[in-house]
Amino acid sequence: MAGVTANAAPHALIISRNALTAKGLGSYFDERGVANTVTDRFDGPLGHDRYTAVVVFPDEFPVQSAATSIEVLARRFSRAWIVVVTRQTARFEKLFAGMNAPALGRLLVLPRPIWGWDLLDHVIQPPPPIPSP
Repeated sequence: MAGVTANAAPHALIISRNALTAKGLGSYFDERGVANTVTDRFDGPLGHDRYTAVVVFPDEFPVQSAATSIEVLARRFSRAWIVVVTRQTARFEKLFAGMNAPALGRLLVLPRPIWGWDLLDHVIQPPPPIPSP
């Protein structure tokens, strides 16, 4: 099956409606050699196999829409980290507790505000292997 491997170069998808956040994080990742794509939509770019991480800022979206969309992202980007940066950590941790086991190892909830280098540390880590059925 094609997809991200442990040796893949980091490539992040950044989902944010805040242009300053998106542009700043994208520029920071560029400076650190991490390829990235920035979008303000959950149904953004295709080519999900190339991404090693999806960084989402859900507080910028309607709450229920963000929660549902993150579940979809976890299925769609099955070989990437899903990094959720939010002021509502408890809400998203509770949401993830109800998700399927393979996705749980790839979901990270981080408190906002967060420094770019803290995000970078998570994004450059290879995604965990997908467990065999």
